[in-house]
Amino acid sequence: MKTKIHADGFEGYAKRALERAKKLSKHKKIEPEMSITFENPLSMAEIITPERIRLYQIARTGTFSVSKLAAELKRDPKAVRRDVITL
Repeated sequence: MKTKIHADGFEGYAKRALERAKKLSKHKKIEPEMSITFENPLSMAEIITPERIRLYQIARTGTFSVSKLAAELKRDPKAVRRDVITL
């Protein structure tokens, strides 16, 4: 499943939702996807860091405890826990 990250706020989210609703009303196939929307590029840059991207990539492959995620990422468990809470 694809994950798309947007930095166009509620207006962008609403536009995409409307497009999906129109496809559904016409019985068109909609590909499953995960979507994360930020208010603007600055708010996205504050949250999305290289370490959090790595965390996300590992976490989406299965079910992990914070300790196991930290071990997989070779990071301090407290730092991983903070990142999980932030995400």
